[in-house]
Amino acid sequence: MHLDFDLVWGGYYAHKEFDSKEYSITRILDFNIDSYHTPLFNENFTTPPSPNIIDKLEPFVYHIPIDTKALLLHTQEFILIDRRALKPDDLEGYRYYLQDAKVPQKDIDELINKLINFSKNEPPLPIRMYLKDNELQIEPR
Repeated sequence: MHLDFDLVWGGYYAHKEFDSKEYSITRILDFNIDSYHTPLFNENFTTPPSPNIIDKLEPFVYHIPIDTKALLLHTQEFILIDRRALKPDDLEGYRYYLQDAKVPQKDIDELINKLINFSKNEPPLPIRMYLKDNELQIEPR
């Protein structure tokens, strides 16, 4: 089992879980081997929505960390539908999460700035996720 996709910080993805007939929307705020950080949206779609739909979405939760392994184990499709540069407001929920985790403010500010710059300047990173000896592996494709 593997999952291939183009990783974009600030990217909006349509994803379908194995047991679902509908697509949900995820936006990557941050991503690493342990977790990815995303807002949650209520809307579901029968087909991957077009980029103009993104402007109409409003998260009902502005930040949640999700185990990255869950993405591999539960997702049959993960399709990049749009890329938008992150703004400080997009990361406000993540900032609160980091503050609650007692991350020093200087480190939070540096991370937020890096994420904003990644979302503006970095090309999509084609990756493959898979399990090896029950450990998540992430490598370039």
